[in-house]
Amino acid sequence: MDSENRNGAYALAFGLVGFIPMFGLVFGILSIVKGVAGINKDESRKLSIAGLVIGIISIVFNVIFFIFVILPWLLVGLLFWVCCLQFAEV
Repeated sequence: MDSENRNGAYALAFGLVGFIPMFGLVFGILSIVKGVAGINKDESRKLSIAGLVIGIISIVFNVIFFIFVILPWLLVGLLFWVCCLQFAEV
């Protein structure tokens, strides 16, 4: 790999790792930062643009995952906890 395209390669790698739900937001943001840096500094912008796009997609994926998977489980757990407290007072 050329040293001139290092930011683009990092952006692409961080963007792909960003699809893992636990690490998505952190690596998605890193991918966007490295993608923008690569667009400004690297000679070849192809990897940087790909990493930037994949980083944005991974952040959107993780927000949707949080809204439709994590948040309902948290709300169900909270509802169960509140119901248990009400029955314990009786």
